[in-house]
Amino acid sequence: MPPDYSARPVVMLERWQVEAEGAVLGSVTKYEIRDSKGPLQFFRVTDQNGRWLGHATAKGRFSRRVPFQEEEQDLGLLAMERGVAQLFEATATVQLKPVPTEADWRRQPKLQQDKR
Repeated sequence: MPPDYSARPVVMLERWQVEAEGAVLGSVTKYEIRDSKGPLQFFRVTDQNGRWLGHATAKGRFSRRVPFQEEEQDLGLLAMERGVAQLFEATATVQLKPVPTEADWRRQPKLQQDKR
């Protein structure tokens, strides 16, 4: 039986700002796919301009997005800070600072409509 590729709702659950040596590098966002077989959670790592650097599973498997290729580069199982640092190619320790999702209204269309 072929895989089910039908559309499913995806919601943002949490978000962190990534910093190293006082500079903001980008963000980590936790998403949940609302699947009928159960929720699937994953993390997307983006730079300051919103470009995808990679992903992480809920179990900590990191992958780097490689432009113009179908497959992502597997980085292995890593702790969150270490995996994020590898995606940013940061030489310094990175810190993840929580960002209230309500404050990030640009990434939540329903909240954006309420603010107008």
